[in-house]
Amino acid sequence: NSKGLFNCPYGDPRALPSVGHDRMLAAARRLEDAEVMWGDFQAALERATEGDVVYCDPPYSDQEHAPSFVAYTSTRFGPEQHARLVSAGSAAVRRGATVAISNHDTPETRRLYRGWEQYHLEVRRSVSAKSEHRGNARELLVILRP
Repeated sequence: NSKGLFNCPYGDPRALPSVGHDRMLAAARRLEDAEVMWGDFQAALERATEGDVVYCDPPYSDQEHAPSFVAYTSTRFGPEQHARLVSAGSAAVRRGATVAISNHDTPETRRLYRGWEQYHLEVRRSVSAKSEHRGNARELLVILRP
């Protein structure tokens, strides 16, 4: 969090949907060869090579009418970090990886990911401190392939 401490709320376990034992085992089998890393995205993307698929879900860019929450850590994830993510993703693709990144769908993000496949999605936002900010939002999913 902004103080450098671990802070990951999970909600009320009684309200969580039941995934089911069989589905959980099937997911576990599919993830047996997955590697989970903690740290800067640069390190993960530098390891990506031919045949790898990397999905990046960075703190989203600000929207014109609503600033985004960009302070997941003690440092802000701003325009420079987004440009660095594009550069690192492009380098991974040159090594044969496929990279997918999600963000807000804004004119700025469309420009940032120019040359990437761009998919414009309508998503439901059900989490916000203010209930009037909950609802549908436009997201951009971009994919760059070798």
